[in-house]
Amino acid sequence: MDFKLKFRGKRVFGSHKTIRGLVVGIIIATCIFSLQKNAVTNNENLANLGLFDYALAPLYYGLLMGAAAIFGDALKSFFKRQAGFEPGEPWFPFDQIDWIIGLLIVGSLFAQIDLLIVITSILVGTILHILSKAIGNIFNLQ
Repeated sequence: MDFKLKFRGKRVFGSHKTIRGLVVGIIIATCIFSLQKNAVTNNENLANLGLFDYALAPLYYGLLMGAAAIFGDALKSFFKRQAGFEPGEPWFPFDQIDWIIGLLIVGSLFAQIDLLIVITSILVGTILHILSKAIGNIFNLQ
């Protein structure tokens, strides 16, 4: 994503941030948003759990949320490179919450985001990140 540009002698985002990853991430996020919208609008029980009215939500919300997650991750990667971390090297807790912060910032344009939502999002996101890494290690998916 950084076209191999450097800032202070270091790659802007690093080799792990690609245009392909950006595009695929946004497409997948849009598809997941579409699935969520379909599930919520067709199930009264789920409709009460949403932060906003999915029935009124345009599909581009998913696109924006996917872009927000990817750019949150890219922004963290910029700071990670500048701090001297190599691509793929762990940087706890920022590796776990970077995409969540991007989502919350953009999501606040569409929904009321309170402190409980922020805390819950960070805790659940961190736990899911750790679990997905563990599963990846178990099945050697790195």
